[in-house]
Amino acid sequence: MLQQPSAEEPARFEARLRNVGSKTVTLGMGPTLLFSDNAAADDLQWADAIVIDPETYIGPWEDPFRTDDECWRYPNDGRTLVQSILEETEVAPGDSITETYEVYTRGKTRSCLPKGRYYFQDKNGFRSGALQGTDSMNKEARDMILTVVLQIDGKHRITVQAQNPAIEA
Repeated sequence: MLQQPSAEEPARFEARLRNVGSKTVTLGMGPTLLFSDNAAADDLQWADAIVIDPETYIGPWEDPFRTDDECWRYPNDGRTLVQSILEETEVAPGDSITETYEVYTRGKTRSCLPKGRYYFQDKNGFRSGALQGTDSMNKEARDMILTVVLQIDGKHRITVQAQNPAIEA
């Protein structure tokens, strides 16, 4: 967590994916961590009560606002789908990809930052080795599932956990 919600700003957290291996890896992903075309796939979890909004060129999709009770809200009650192209990113040993997210309550009717545990998952392509020519995401690529869990307590305090990426053979 970078900051808890306040009257001046919404909650903010940082997610980081670090290459702890000895080889460069190439990731096939959307424009930022956790936001690929498949983030809304049926086999992945994606919370609906709160919105995580990356501080990149893909968001925000609508203007978040603060209500009189100092709740930061995202106006849309429906799901926000991300349509993106596949981007390939090389991550050398010891390097990482980092993204900052703001946290909002979804819609105008829910209680502010409802207490609970919220999962956000995304599936990305993964392979070892540097980019080689145009066929960089070849048949040797595997899938990697990224998972971030937000826990909100009864006082609207947020804690964030990331699970080790699950790499599918």
